[in-house]
Amino acid sequence: MLSALMGVVVVMGSATWVHAQTDRKISIAVDNHRDCGDLDGRRTHRLERRGEKVEITVNAESYWNASGLVLEKGVRYTISPKPNSIWKDWGKEAGVEGWEPESGFLKWFMSWARPLVRSPDEKLFQLMCLIWHRCGDSSRSCVTQFPIKTPGRTILPSMDGEFCAYANDLPFMYWNNSGEISLVIERK
Repeated sequence: MLSALMGVVVVMGSATWVHAQTDRKISIAVDNHRDCGDLDGRRTHRLERRGEKVEITVNAESYWNASGLVLEKGVRYTISPKPNSIWKDWGKEAGVEGWEPESGFLKWFMSWARPLVRSPDEKLFQLMCLIWHRCGDSSRSCVTQFPIKTPGRTILPSMDGEFCAYANDLPFMYWNNSGEISLVIERK
């Protein structure tokens, strides 16, 4: 029965998938209180076979949505937001493509505050994804960050690293965010 779901099972606030060949259900909790890439001593998960999928819920109010899912160097993955997923920035609805203030005080304020936005070149509430990994043998962390603007974006990581995501916002304004975006990651 689980294979009839094409490898994806949804559990709110977590990531869940079904192993394609054995119907073995694997479930991980998305950690909204841990920094992305802080995997020391933590259990991690990988999509092991081509066609294996996981659905992850990205919460708008979380600074990081640390998944524990490790994407592997040289393996292609497709990241697809669920259609019509909506989250809110102080009541302003937005999809994965984000939004920008068009007039008034908020437009003026953002013209001043733009450099403070976590990804200043992207729209507010743009779905931002990243792969967090160690730089070679050093203790430094390296980040590959990218927006998801269209469904079905294919990525090819240059190093193994944890997949994390967030709503692009001012770092001190996550308290007024709500809602979530669901996305499916598939190993190609």
